Amino acid sequence: MMQKRWTLAEAAPDDCSMRSARFNPTLSQVLRNRGFADPQVARQFIHSRDLDEDPLEMKGMRAAVERISHALAARESIAVYGDYDADGVCATALLLTVLRKLGGMANAHIPHRDDGYGLSEAALRQLAGGGARLVVTVDCGIRSVAEVAAGNAAGLDIIISDHHSVGAALPPALAVINPRQADCPGEARLSGSGVAFMLALALLKDRWATGRENFPRGMRVSDLLDLVALGTVADVMPLNVSLNRRLVAHGLAVINEGRRPGIAALAAVARLRLGKVTASDLAFRLGPRINAAGRLGSADAALAALLAETAQSARQAAERLQQLNQQRQMKTSAAQAAVDRQNEQSARETYEVCQLSKSIIQSADRRMARWLRRRPNSQGKPTGLSARFRRATANAEREIAKATAAGRQWRLRRASKRWRASIYARARRMERIHSRPTDSRARVGSLRRLDMARRQITARALAEIKLCEVAAAQPMLIFAAAGEDMIPAGIAGLVAGRLTEAHYRPSVIVSLGERASRASCRSIPEFNITRALDACAHLLIRHGGHAQAAGFSVRNENLPALRQLLEELTESELRGKALRPALLIDAPLRPCDWNEAFLQELDALEPTGSDFPPAVFMTDALTVLAGRAVGGDSKHLKLRLEKDGKRIDAIGFGLGGWAANMPSHIDAVYHLQSNEFNGRRSLQLHLLDIRPAQTQPASFPLDRVGAQTHNG
Repeated sequence: MMQKRWTLAEAAPDDCSMRSARFNPTLSQVLRNRGFADPQVARQFIHSRDLDEDPLEMKGMRAAVERISHALAARESIAVYGDYDADGVCATALLLTVLRKLGGMANAHIPHRDDGYGLSEAALRQLAGGGARLVVTVDCGIRSVAEVAAGNAAGLDIIISDHHSVGAALPPALAVINPRQADCPGEARLSGSGVAFMLALALLKDRWATGRENFPRGMRVSDLLDLVALGTVADVMPLNVSLNRRLVAHGLAVINEGRRPGIAALAAVARLRLGKVTASDLAFRLGPRINAAGRLGSADAALAALLAETAQSARQAAERLQQLNQQRQMKTSAAQAAVDRQNEQSARETYEVCQLSKSIIQSADRRMARWLRRRPNSQGKPTGLSARFRRATANAEREIAKATAAGRQWRLRRASKRWRASIYARARRMERIHSRPTDSRARVGSLRRLDMARRQITARALAEIKLCEVAAAQPMLIFAAAGEDMIPAGIAGLVAGRLTEAHYRPSVIVSLGERASRASCRSIPEFNITRALDACAHLLIRHGGHAQAAGFSVRNENLPALRQLLEELTESELRGKALRPALLIDAPLRPCDWNEAFLQELDALEPTGSDFPPAVFMTDALTVLAGRAVGGDSKHLKLRLEKDGKRIDAIGFGLGGWAANMPSHIDAVYHLQSNEFNGRRSLQLHLLDIRPAQTQPASFPLDRVGAQTHNG
């Protein structure tokens, strides 16, 4: 278990304005840490629920509504072109539902994961051949310039609705709806589902304004918000954005009412109680089940679940997703274990090759030492010494190169090359001295200097080889490549994420193809993986992503060079740094605050998620009354704790290793939450990290940072 670096936010000054806004001081501190120091702004953010944005103000929206309305009136075939992740599937289900309720002849097309992300020329031609006249994308298409042009040539009108970053040129679509366009008013940080909702809302408003008698009977705009909430949270969109927060809050209310049969059935297989579903449940329980279908190939099962109209069909679809999710979990765990074994084997092989390399270099060094001890010839010149040195070092280098694996043990090959080049250069310098008319003492001195240099150069090479052993045992980059049978492309990102979380190192997981391969990358704040891929662009087919999550495709013949370059980049940036994950703490919490009243005040923060995380607290010098490892693999930790006469249970996921050597007193960082078991509700600490209690709690060795910690 890796000890995290605890960082306590700077205590906020006593703020009368926050008190007058009726915020608990600790809640005020939490809000301040998230960038909400102004009480009016904080109150507006926390309590606002109105959805009063006008979708028609978005760039491209009016043109899109006009073309779709024409298609509805003319009974044209409409294709909704989505994506296979949870956000894309939710957006597809949302727009498809509205188009059908408006009387449209609409069908969905979601590509298979093997077809790749985004629009496909072949798929667009197929849709045109099948009778479609209008294609509306959701959660994709903003960079598909050539593909849209090909679709136009096939006779399609195409409307792009997307939320990903805009490229240098927009696709030649009939309309482009993307809030990230520079001249588009409104909130830019919507999910793909959020953008699809705005398009659906604009269509419904237009129908209400132009033909109210034809407005879909029983249609409620709020019925769509469960899909928006699920897509927004699953796509890790920021919840410190007011519009996202309001959409998710309303969507959670719809989910907890159980309106959509498919989501209600998914909640049942995920063992969630309707009425108690939170944003965290969307992220970790429902979202992964929707994603499982697309990760293992086709997202059709996920779309079927979201569109199910009866409890029976919803239950069948949800059970299928449950099976796929279990397969996904097993495949991910198996792949992670296989990568760990692969890296352990690689470290062992590197250690063995290092030992062999040391032996080869030391053997060659002993031969060179013997040659130097021989007397010079009658003219005082060493006969062919530099040639002998060259042959001995070159032979050694060749032996080491044969023993090393291409792309993996490049450090060893580099060390042997430096050793050979340095020794040969010194031997050549010695020969040049001996070729000049000089006295015998100078010649003897040059031989002594060569002998000393030889020892120093060899010592440096052996030290460099030792560093190779360290780098293999403690790599700065986790890099693994295997075929689809071991690492399916759909789960490569999950495997990379787990490895980065477990080892706190950047991870690159490659799913090998026949001629080219795809990879997913995850990183840590200390290393920008996308910038690193930019430096490797000459070796890649394509790449993209963010600072801590990216992907690429590469020709297989470039993999060894790519691995070496990425390892060199991580070594230069990370080696020597104390790499530990930061644990950002909002405030110390006293045991007297472990009560329902305070927990209800914390509920005002919900929904929490990306860029607006749950409150994190710290309490020191807790007495451990009881503790044990729990879970099928004993990975988790269950504790009974006490301080100041207050007792409380605690659960720490992934902290089971502490059970074997549990201190009598600990410091703990945690979320305060409620726990329901057998109808009984109680408070518990959700432990994020623990450590042995400091002897002097007042002098906690914590970093202190300014406000807005969670907003960077």
